[in-house]
Amino acid sequence: MPAHPRVLVAGSGVAALEALLALHELAGPRVRLELMAPGTAMLLRPASVAEPFGLGGPPPVQLADIAAYCNAHHHSAILAEVRPGERRAVTGTGETIDYDHLVVAVGARAADVLPGALPFGGPADVPGLEQVLDSAE
Repeated sequence: MPAHPRVLVAGSGVAALEALLALHELAGPRVRLELMAPGTAMLLRPASVAEPFGLGGPPPVQLADIAAYCNAHHHSAILAEVRPGERRAVTGTGETIDYDHLVVAVGARAADVLPGALPFGGPADVPGLEQVLDSAE
């Protein structure tokens, strides 16, 4: 194992960012941190449900800011495959990222649960929910 093992955290939700922050605080310079997360920001989906009701929503958390605070390199990519024998993660575009330790916290996706139900997956679904609420008035 190298003197400063590379720890790759895959995900862009609360669990992934908490893991990255905890590793930074607990291991500090003893590890090289990397974050693989799609996009540029984490959206606080559960709290965004208040937005259609005029209560506003939380601002997105910028992944670059979190990565910089943790001295981590941010790979803007999705995790498509893990090759544990090679200690390699593969992105959706086929790029490979080597790691010594891997934290997978990719979360879940909103999906239709009941026929005719309106799933709410976060800020992107606010306009649809607003339409439903407006039509009920």
